Amino acid sequence: MKTKLLCGTLLVAAAGLLVAQRPAPPPPVLMGDDGSIIAAHRTVHRKNGETVNWGRQTAGQRTWYVKFSQSPCREGAEFGHDRATACTISVACNKAGDAACKSYKYSSATLSTAAMHDPDIMVDPTQ
Repeated sequence: MKTKLLCGTLLVAAAGLLVAQRPAPPPPVLMGDDGSIIAAHRTVHRKNGETVNWGRQTAGQRTWYVKFSQSPCREGAEFGHDRATACTISVACNKAGDAACKSYKYSSATLSTAAMHDPDIMVDPTQ
């Protein structure tokens, strides 16, 4: 009985360590009230398989919209408060010099019909 209890305790402790070692998700890329991405987030670095989430700098259910001309996102090229809100990077970027290891420009705005701004997502090598 004590052996089973000890084994169960060890399994729970090991599972807790695995969960604790998961990296925290990257913070969202924030958009200001004029539709431009805030200065600290204008160029965001992500690796293949990582996600990019957007949001508004001000609280509440504020509208936002981004569109890639050439998308590195598995979910497509357009994102917004009323559509897909996360981009999963899906490109063949395994080492420096790969064609997909580059900067992907997109447009940001408060709505799809509003004035657009031009930040970018930099895809970095996974190694």
